[in-house]
Amino acid sequence: MPVRWRVSQRLVADPYLLIPGDSVLSGRSDQIAVFAARFRALSPQRLIILGEGGTGKTTLAIQLLLELLKSRREGDPVPVLLSLTDWDTTVQPRLSDWLTSRLAEIYPALATDTYGAMAPHALVSQGLILPVLDGLDELPVRLRVGVLSALNSSLSQSDPLILTCRTAEYVRTVAGASDVLSAALAIEPQELTPTDAIDYLTDCIPLPNPSWRRIVEELGAGTSRALASALSKPLGLWLLRAAYPPTGDPAELLDTNRFPDAATIRIHLLAELIPALIRANRPSTDSAELFRPRYSWDAENARRWLSFLARHAENRSFAWWQIAHFTVRPSFFRRFFTLASVLAMALTIGLGAGSVNVFAGGLVSRLQDEVTACLCGGFTIGIGGAIAYWLAFADSASRWLTSDYLRVEEQLRTVMRRQFLTGLGTGITYGIMAGVIVGLARGLTFGLVLGLTAGATFGIASQIVPNLIRSAENRATARNASTADSTWRADRRLTVLSTCTVVVTFSLTFGITVGLAFGLSNILAGGLDPKSCPWALCVMAKAYAAIRGQLPFRLIPFLEDAHRLGLLRAIGPRYQFRHADLQDYLTRSGGIYR
Repeated sequence: MPVRWRVSQRLVADPYLLIPGDSVLSGRSDQIAVFAARFRALSPQRLIILGEGGTGKTTLAIQLLLELLKSRREGDPVPVLLSLTDWDTTVQPRLSDWLTSRLAEIYPALATDTYGAMAPHALVSQGLILPVLDGLDELPVRLRVGVLSALNSSLSQSDPLILTCRTAEYVRTVAGASDVLSAALAIEPQELTPTDAIDYLTDCIPLPNPSWRRIVEELGAGTSRALASALSKPLGLWLLRAAYPPTGDPAELLDTNRFPDAATIRIHLLAELIPALIRANRPSTDSAELFRPRYSWDAENARRWLSFLARHAENRSFAWWQIAHFTVRPSFFRRFFTLASVLAMALTIGLGAGSVNVFAGGLVSRLQDEVTACLCGGFTIGIGGAIAYWLAFADSASRWLTSDYLRVEEQLRTVMRRQFLTGLGTGITYGIMAGVIVGLARGLTFGLVLGLTAGATFGIASQIVPNLIRSAENRATARNASTADSTWRADRRLTVLSTCTVVVTFSLTFGITVGLAFGLSNILAGGLDPKSCPWALCVMAKAYAAIRGQLPFRLIPFLEDAHRLGLLRAIGPRYQFRHADLQDYLTRSGGIYR
């Protein structure tokens, strides 16, 4: 789209920055090569892209990023798109620290043996990263002021930066900080004219039907002010093209009774967007077709699911491991998983032991007594096991079933040393508690010896085995940046591997029945701390939400297809709605067509 950008006349840029003229960074979005060359000529290369919602701020930033990559010369910094909603300046007050951690998380290949664990830090410290920071306006005023202050205290005289923000929010941020972004130039867009809209539509729809020709004629004659106003922003023009195919009937927008103003037209286009994109883009399994969904979805269901996510997205972004927080309160999961862990061990151990004793004795008349006694014993062991799980792992769950899948593991010897000690410590804690419970029935000495032996074996195995397998897995897959799909699969594999470790360990010590009981409890106990087992937690929460019609059963494929259709934006493993106006509409409408 021919969006024109020019230096902002507002008092939001550095007053000491010498600007030789308005043409220093004016340009058009459809002439991005010229724009990028003018950006490179800035000293320092520091730019603030302002504009209201739907004016193409993020689009221009991404266009610049791609053009700078395309024409990159040796030694030029590499532009990287990041969302400021992930930066907590109270934890990481310096931009370099946050950039380093984000690079390691989003691009795990940088921390492999090929480049060395310190590669992200080296890239940042040597000025080889050009951060393209989006989403400042999505933060509260207090946090925006903190980000601006942190940027000023972190940037050196020559550090490059591209920052996007809505105009009104940035003006308030500058006022709250009583400062501007040092040595940064600010630009703003000009509204699209009816001629711009006509040229764009003519290029996109070379052979328009009578309805489209009427739209073009009305825009040229200036007789439809509501439509011209709705199309004065790039978002409105894109919505018009997306909501109506070349064979569609957009002339209905000229009805002033139905659409008296630009706001009404915009709401109508937003309402039509999701079904129009689904109808126009048939599923395809061809990997070369990047913007075609892989599955077929019902438009009304898709609207309802996206509306649910829109209402719960924090800072306009969300991740799959947050689904449990969207559906059920974490306290419910903790209570549910604790009870389920007890019942699982009680029923499995009790029924298993009872059936073995009955079979060995060969007396059917003893069935009721044996099963009842073993159920009571199993329930007692279950209570002890649940207490031991909680004491041993509630505060160290991230070390036990670590789900830090966004980071590549440390060197093998470091993992061995640390995980061995951690596993031994938590295992002994478990063993003491379990040993006391068993000792009450079989003797304290026997119980403690058995408990410590089993606990230490289980603790070490549950620490080392998953980490060794995950380390090898990371080395094989580190070439790929972390995405929602890759993190989902990685955490699923980790959960399965850790559960298998528990099953094998306890089966060798106590038998297969006990091993299966504790394997199931291994998954359920993750509910004590949702961070320890997000995949299992998300599967249960997703199923609960799907039964209620809030989310699809195939959550990750749906989110990936929404990304391909242009409804969502993917930043690492997190998703954002492509346009804030779309999210606001879905939040207000609740997914109901109006």
